[in-house]
Parts: sequence; structure tokens; C-alpha cells
Amino acid sequence: MLERASVEVVVVRVYMVGGSSSVDTLLKRLHAWGKVRGVTVLRGIQGYGGNTPVRPTTSLTEEEMPLVVEFYEEPGRLEEILTHLEPMPGVRHIIHWSAWARVPQE
Repeated sequence: MLERASVEVVVVRVYMVGGSSSVDTLLKRLHAWGKVRGVTVLRGIQGYGGNTPVRPTTSLTEEEMPLVVEFYEEPGRLEEILTHLEPMPGVRHIIHWSAWARVPQE
């Protein structure tokens, strides 16, 4: 049986709007440049923020639906990664918090 240890990580959520091209660019940067271990993209069915009104889900186009890109990484790499993500088109908000991840010992 493998021993497991916990390591400190930072969980990052990037809130976006605007279709798949913005998300594709973000994922390519996280994968190729950032070498982030793994990313999950979640599509919201409804949301609002800032000055945007709450609208019925049925009136939202795919380009208007909120997207959340989530990943985790070592705390020491956070600022370097965020510097490249913040100016990207479609990025509205970025939040992050400390967490612990269980990883198998090799």
C-alpha cells in the first residue's frame, strides 16, 4: 500500500465569460507555459457580477454563459502564473486560497 502525504497547494478559480476561444487560450497557457498539473473547466448555467443584470437562463447565449476554470499548484508558483492570466481576454475575476492535497509517495 502506498503511503500518502499532504502537501500545501493553492486552489485557483478563474471566472470568465466569452466563449470557448478564451478558454482554449487559457488552457493552452496553463498546460504549455504554466505546466499546471491539471485543470477543470465548469460551465455555469447562470450568473451575474458587477453591473450585469440577472437574466433568465433561457436568454443566455453560449458566449454569455459564465465559465469557471479551476486548478491547483504549489504556492511558490502562484504569482508567476497569475501575472500571465490576469491580462487575458475574458478573465473577469481570479480568486485563490490555501489548501492541502493528498499525494502518493513514490
